[in-house]
Amino acid sequence: MEAMAEMPGQGWGPGRAGDDGQNNTAALAVVKPKDVTPAIQKLRIEIDTLERIALAAMVADPEGVRTYGLRPSNFTNPSHAAVCKEVGEVEAEGSATGPASINALDRRLRAVPAYVAAGGLKWLAGLVDGFVGDPVHWCDRLREARARLDAHDQLSSLAEKVADLTSEPGAVVSTVETLATQLREAASASAGLELVDSTELDSKEPTNREFIVEGTLPRRVVVMLAGDGGVGKSMLALQMGEAIRRGEPFLGRETTAGSVLVFSCEDDADELHRRLHRIRSSLGPAHNPPGRLLLAPRVGLTNALVTFDARGLPEQTEAFRALERATLNHRVSLVIVDTVAQVFAGSENDRSQVTAFVNALAGLAMRANACILLLAHPPKADGVEYSGSTAWPGTVRARLFLRRQVGDDGITRYFLKLGKANYAPEFEDELVRDTHGVMWSAERLPPSLANKIDAYADLADAKRVFLAALDAMTRQGRALSHAPRAQNYAPKAIAAAGLDQGQGRVRLARAMEALFADGLIKAGCVVGKGTDRKPIYGIARSGTGAPE
Repeated sequence: MEAMAEMPGQGWGPGRAGDDGQNNTAALAVVKPKDVTPAIQKLRIEIDTLERIALAAMVADPEGVRTYGLRPSNFTNPSHAAVCKEVGEVEAEGSATGPASINALDRRLRAVPAYVAAGGLKWLAGLVDGFVGDPVHWCDRLREARARLDAHDQLSSLAEKVADLTSEPGAVVSTVETLATQLREAASASAGLELVDSTELDSKEPTNREFIVEGTLPRRVVVMLAGDGGVGKSMLALQMGEAIRRGEPFLGRETTAGSVLVFSCEDDADELHRRLHRIRSSLGPAHNPPGRLLLAPRVGLTNALVTFDARGLPEQTEAFRALERATLNHRVSLVIVDTVAQVFAGSENDRSQVTAFVNALAGLAMRANACILLLAHPPKADGVEYSGSTAWPGTVRARLFLRRQVGDDGITRYFLKLGKANYAPEFEDELVRDTHGVMWSAERLPPSLANKIDAYADLADAKRVFLAALDAMTRQGRALSHAPRAQNYAPKAIAAAGLDQGQGRVRLARAMEALFADGLIKAGCVVGKGTDRKPIYGIARSGTGAPE
């Protein structure tokens, strides 16, 4: 809010000869109470969420009010205040509280109209079910948010007083100066700057950073997973979610079991079901998994999580608030957002907008004690792992990149790289994809898949030897046949010429049939001419010989 903007060529405050304070009054034209209203509305929404979480902590924890010291006056919502009052009386009587006593608490609250209007027992049970994280942290956050709300209310009230100063300028200069000071103090208080005195940390050991996937996904941060379209990012992220649901290793890295929410903007429920079916077919059955994998198919919906007004200021959307409610209510450990292009409504090249967007998600990650994984596409430029402003890699705490590479042996390999890691060592793991589309660490393949890969690699080597021998013998004018009884049967002729590199006739025959199936070679092609100028027919690479 531009509460104290200077007029062109003039300064703020009294003392200029001859102006009699008129410039001050003109400057006050920019002070309007409505400038403060959006901030107050956003704060009230935040406070309502914090009240519900703090209240859930009180109901779910037997220590209740005694531990957190909350009173009905700390709550703005009448229903919340009513529950707080009753919990306090239960505590004062020395009766038990907590989930086991929720029915008894419900009976006490039935006479409170605000409680009944809020939904009664179902609403109360929902509060308890939504309890997540450190209760003291949430209650402290509630107090801090209420302090900011009081400061904003004061700011709005002062703005109204300033706007009403319409009497003679000279008579109000002193009042304006006083209000100016109060406005600055209120604006500073509304910022809610939280300070930690480092001396208080001297006697404490720092806590260990928690990872949902060892060395890859830290809690309470935003992580980006980028990769070309069709490389398998969505499938890999879903596989990661399934591993966390089960509490099983992901690509050989230990996971912390928990619930996962997939905010899928590009795949509908049927496609997600098909992918999960393939993943579970590859991983095998899950026996009583400790977590849940929650799917939110969003195809065709408005998915922007943060929008920006004409001034470039960020605004969280209803989709963001819905995502936050689901994350907190279901105690989600990992939120997979697929993809950035669908949920970011700003300019990817605008540093301030990118930073505001990632910060909004980082705030959600901290409130939920979760990790948020953003899936993104890189630009088409080679060697670039993200698209847009450098604020993308600067604001996320870790950046993963998935790429594929076809080797000389014909095997397609995948590589998952942790290119930026604030809290763990960087790495690049080689991956192999099985027939279900599930990725495995090349160093930690299950025995059955390892055998298949070894067999495929052996066949690829034999195919390479066959093609090299075919090229050499074709240059020498020696045609090869696919017919087993022919004198120039390819596997037999290649071995006789000493070009089989130890593969033997059986492997070469298998390689030849695989090359025919792949469409890389054809039979009955013109591969040269005899001394009588007649065409010679035989095997040739596809596209290099004329068919009969």
